[in-house]
Amino acid sequence: MDLYKRVTRKDSRPFNTDLVLRGIQEGIRHLHSLGLVHCDIKPANIVMNHGDTPVIVDFDSCRHKGEKLGLKGGTCD
Repeated sequence: MDLYKRVTRKDSRPFNTDLVLRGIQEGIRHLHSLGLVHCDIKPANIVMNHGDTPVIVDFDSCRHKGEKLGLKGGTCD
């Protein structure tokens, strides 16, 4: 399930917020180390596995650093 659903579902069990945020940060740092920018980071584009490890998804807006977005430019939500 994505991070938004994981946080807002009434039947969700508690999870370690700091650990999840650290995992997202590490993923973004990794992308940046490759010269890439995701351009659409949001809770719906982060899925959680059964161990609550965050995984960044939806790379159709991803660009090389400095590259123009063109017609694709993330989402408004």
